[in-house]
Amino acid sequence: MKKIIYWTPRVLSIIYILFLSIFSLDVFAEGYSIPQALVAFFMHLIPAIIVLLAFLFATKKPLYGGISFLILAFAFSVFFMQNANMQTFVIIGSILILPLLLIGILFILNKYYVNDR
Repeated sequence: MKKIIYWTPRVLSIIYILFLSIFSLDVFAEGYSIPQALVAFFMHLIPAIIVLLAFLFATKKPLYGGISFLILAFAFSVFFMQNANMQTFVIIGSILILPLLLIGILFILNKYYVNDR
């Protein structure tokens, strides 16, 4: 059970970061020039980079990393609620926010059940 609690948040974090990164590839189909496409690409990668930094932090300090994932889930929900009606928010929430909550909880559980230091 300890191995599952240890590896699940890490694997889910990597999958989530790759999932967010896929959305940044759509800028290359828009017909931008190469410099404009690269700027747009890196701007679209900002959420994935933020989650990557939280993941790197969580691998060193699981409790604080788990809390950072919970804060990211709250920040994503505030950001996406501003521009969406309730139906859109529920769809986006189930795809983007719930995994962050799950990963955060699993990292916190990792701290208390695996890393008892």
